[in-house]
Amino acid sequence: MLELIMVVGAVRHVSAQTWTPTSAPSLPWSSLACSANGSQLVAAGFFRFPNEVWFYRPLFIYTSADSGATWTQSATTSNLWTSVAISADGTKLVAAAKLGGDLFNGGVAGDGGVYASTNSGVTWTRTTAPAKNWSSITSSADGTHLAAVSQDDGAGDDPGSIYASMDSGFTWARTSVPTQSWVAVAASADGTRFVAAGGWDGLIYISTNSGADWAQSGAPESFYWTAVEFARKSGQSIRTVTVASSPNAIAAYRRTGFNPVGLEQTVKGIRFLTMQYELDANQMR
Repeated sequence: MLELIMVVGAVRHVSAQTWTPTSAPSLPWSSLACSANGSQLVAAGFFRFPNEVWFYRPLFIYTSADSGATWTQSATTSNLWTSVAISADGTKLVAAAKLGGDLFNGGVAGDGGVYASTNSGVTWTRTTAPAKNWSSITSSADGTHLAAVSQDDGAGDDPGSIYASMDSGFTWARTSVPTQSWVAVAASADGTRFVAAGGWDGLIYISTNSGADWAQSGAPESFYWTAVEFARKSGQSIRTVTVASSPNAIAAYRRTGFNPVGLEQTVKGIRFLTMQYELDANQMR
């Protein structure tokens, strides 16, 4: 038997010859974004305690105006920040937070808000976006076109949806994309094209009119099945699929049948939880 192992979230930058730690505090970051010229940076995250999968502590948002040489804690409330985005000129920033969380043993719940800044993170204002369990947010180059995706909030109120804004977050509208636990979203520079990845079915959806309409792309369903099929064709017998899931993808993997194995780990700054899927007899053939 062969155990198929994949790592989600590890990135190798082939053009970078050397790396230098910045002066940013050592924190469990969940998202980072930079302006077009790389001078304006924004980073955010939240604590997830390793012994309690749903036990959270909030963090503040940090910004840098000198390519990471120095960092400043933004004047916004701490939150369970999951995703940040920034305009090309670095003046317009948006940040999205988780909704809920374990309140036992000192845990803190996220407010599920989307916040915006128009002065490079000096001040922040909560937008009119509804409280959701936001997992990812994206922005056009000028910061006017935004899209945010949410995951299952755990209460059965909303399995997951996509909202879009055409006015830098002042107003939001729910799009017509199918409901499911969404894990990621990205936008083109002009904001006319959005692409979103689903967690339940592993499919990728595309909008070519700023989120008004969506269509399923030609990306393969459930990417790990592609790897399983490749191994099967090579003559290997697959029994278990193992992934190293980022914290934000745990719910999505649970929906497709994966179960946690052990506790969350952090290796070289990358946070992950090992999860496994046991194939049944039909899937193993």
